[in-house]
Amino acid sequence: MEREWPAILPAAGAEEALKAPRQCARVKGLDLASPALIGRVTMSIGAASLNYGDAEMGTRLTERADIALHASKYTGPNRVQAARVLRA
Repeated sequence: MEREWPAILPAAGAEEALKAPRQCARVKGLDLASPALIGRVTMSIGAASLNYGDAEMGTRLTERADIALHASKYTGPNRVQAARVLRA
């Protein structure tokens, strides 16, 4: 069983988002049984940022975060992956 939740952190920049490995470590440390009856609960994070005034809004930001999330899952449990920075 896999669940995904988006989190919008308007005051957080890329530096804060990349501190997320601590959150993954905390979840792992809880050693929670998975609702799927096998395995343990893990956390994978895909992070993307948007600078004030960027033309890229909503959908593109969400797409970049989703791609980073799936890259994070692919590398293993309890990982964080930042989205590639787009240049104008």
